Amino acid sequence: KLLYDLSEKYPDSILIQKHLYLFQAVVEKKVNAAEASYRKIVRLMQTGKYKPYTDAAALWNLANYFHSKGRVKRTLYLLDYLVKDYQYKAVWYLKGKCHALLGDWGKAVTAFGLAWEMDRTDAMMQYWYGKSLLRAGEDVKGCKMLRMAADNPAQPQAAELGRELLENECPYSGVRP
Repeated sequence: KLLYDLSEKYPDSILIQKHLYLFQAVVEKKVNAAEASYRKIVRLMQTGKYKPYTDAAALWNLANYFHSKGRVKRTLYLLDYLVKDYQYKAVWYLKGKCHALLGDWGKAVTAFGLAWEMDRTDAMMQYWYGKSLLRAGEDVKGCKMLRMAADNPAQPQAAELGRELLENECPYSGVRP
């Protein structure tokens, strides 16, 4: 009841709308009501009432929520708003994963490449960037990136994934597994 009242009192607050949406979607499981709240948030962004410095955390949380539920296109929609004001590794990384899930390897390469430029030591980033490069047809560069992921001791899971993909897809690339 309090969230509904706050939502009526402050219709331009993305933070309140986000919490109302999550309440409806997760607790009440009312899909139609949750979709209506989501549409309100989108309308705020489309009409320019989105305030990047105060509403960004709400959008980031909502984008992660949609990603965890497999709502990839909605996640990308929200990330497109965030990336205008926040050029962070995490935003580009999530955009890359969404594009990879959609099979849009060219856009995935771009997003992962920008994220990798911000942190060249992240093995999971190296893995996803390398995989995207391979899928986009850039075999040599992709295999080199997978080699970097495979040799990265900081993240054993990413290193293992990198080694597997390197062995399966780069046997004749000149990059040794």
